[in-house]
Amino acid sequence: MEFFLSDKFDTTQHVEKLLQLLKKGDEKSKIQIIEFSFKRFKKLAKRMIASYPLLRTKADTDDLLQNFIIRLSKAIDSIVPKNSLDFFQLASVLMRNELIDMGRKLFGKDGAKKNFEQSTDPKFLDAKEPGEGPSGVSEWVEFHESIGKLPDEERSVFQLIFYQGFSHDEVSNLLGISIKTVFRRWTKAKLILSDKFV
Repeated sequence: MEFFLSDKFDTTQHVEKLLQLLKKGDEKSKIQIIEFSFKRFKKLAKRMIASYPLLRTKADTDDLLQNFIIRLSKAIDSIVPKNSLDFFQLASVLMRNELIDMGRKLFGKDGAKKNFEQSTDPKFLDAKEPGEGPSGVSEWVEFHESIGKLPDEERSVFQLIFYQGFSHDEVSNLLGISIKTVFRRWTKAKLILSDKFV
């Protein structure tokens, strides 16, 4: 089953308009970007945590979301993304970093391996649904760290699908590449990750 966050309006055009307004100094547009991000990423954050029973008992989706929104707000204060692609790539990196930090904070860098190890099923790489990753919490942290080490092209596609919930068509439009290329890069990223987690 594929999980895509389809909105009634074009998500990328909406973000693009808000970014243009923000660049012109419209402070209300920053609030709108944060509100938009809160609603959008609440769905994604809930999915990310839902597939990890050990995290569900200790972590609150709202905590993950709140910390992510704080990171996003600070990042936008530092530099306004040039376009919607840059915004969603930035959001992916911030979400990934927050997930890594949450795993380390809750279970410790080595504590997860000692106390919460579960068997890994590499089939999670076939899932299109955000959060369907490794079953062990230590591997969950390593998995998100490994995404940051993928080659640029594969990482870009993987982040947009896995962290943002975009369809292959939407990623094709965002990156200006063919759907076939999106599929090839998505498959290559999954193969790289599966080699590490088999």
